[in-house]
Amino acid sequence: MLSKKNKLFYLLLFLLPGFRVTAESGRFRVVWQTDPATAVTIVWDQLSGSDPVLCLDINDYGSDASQYAVKREPDRVTEAKGMNNHYVYLTGLLPNTDYYFLVKDSEGQSRRFYFTTAPNTPDQRLSIIAGGDSRNHRDAR
Repeated sequence: MLSKKNKLFYLLLFLLPGFRVTAESGRFRVVWQTDPATAVTIVWDQLSGSDPVLCLDINDYGSDASQYAVKREPDRVTEAKGMNNHYVYLTGLLPNTDYYFLVKDSEGQSRRFYFTTAPNTPDQRLSIIAGGDSRNHRDAR
């Protein structure tokens, strides 16, 4: 039979991996406005926390924010329809390349996301899947 101390130890051992400190950010968007092969804008809604930094790299370091080579503070912040939008404008990217990113702030960090820049040669195929909100002319929720 397990002692109370051992029971508590095993209970904590079981429960602790489920707890993770995450940045309070959401509604991530990757937006192409000029040259989709070399430039992108990353936008997110900063729900809480302060001092957010976008961490970006062509290598997938998972959740290890310290390993990401590029660290950028937002270039622009706007508030609209109850959202606190943060924008990072990235240029000089490599065409047809996977980029991995996450946002780190005073409360933790987001999960890792990725995007691929467009190819810059006419002989490479490009597929685009588009989606959107079909609730036209409704108040923001």
